[in-house]
Amino acid sequence: TILGEGEMPSNEILIYRPAEVGFVTNVATAPAILLDGRPIGTCRIGQPIVLRVPAGTWTISALGQSGEIVREVSVRDGARASLRCGTTADPFKPAPTLVMVDAVTGFEEAGL
Repeated sequence: TILGEGEMPSNEILIYRPAEVGFVTNVATAPAILLDGRPIGTCRIGQPIVLRVPAGTWTISALGQSGEIVREVSVRDGARASLRCGTTADPFKPAPTLVMVDAVTGFEEAGL
């Protein structure tokens, strides 16, 4: 997904979901991912979302049946911000999670 007009920005926001333990957290939940309130996809294992965005601060949200979590993400020119998404281990109310990780960890865990 590329936002904005003109030249393609080199700044990225990577949102990915690593493999988790348990049927409920792996299969039965897929939080919706929003960028500044706009739906951009879902948090699924093996399907990372890479957003090319202008430098600045962006609001990333993960929305599920058991709640929402919001993170402010800043990216500078030529940089990548990485977020690990998922759900809590509660089998009855698995709430969405979004955790900032360093770019190297995010790249490796996302399988890129």
